[in-house]
Amino acid sequence: MGLRPETYTGPRHAGTGVMRRFATQGRRMLAADDGATTVEFVVVVALVIGLSLGTFAIVGSGVSDGADRMEKCLNIQGKLHDKDLSHDKALKRIARRCGRV
Repeated sequence: MGLRPETYTGPRHAGTGVMRRFATQGRRMLAADDGATTVEFVVVVALVIGLSLGTFAIVGSGVSDGADRMEKCLNIQGKLHDKDLSHDKALKRIARRCGRV
């Protein structure tokens, strides 16, 4: 007892129906004459923008810290590469020194 394709009315792709509904509601809010609806829409948009900026700030600082550590480790590897060491010895030193970073 399966659904026939011509009777299926659900979204074909994940999220498609939700985005279409959100866009329709947004158009309705902008077209509405109620002042409260417009104020609610502005508050929601401001909240979304504020949360996005906060998220970008947090993620950006984490990425920056990770990039700094990676740069230090690559500098260590470059210095050890210039020395005449066996491959195993160089790998052990790199692992020990980069582990401290």
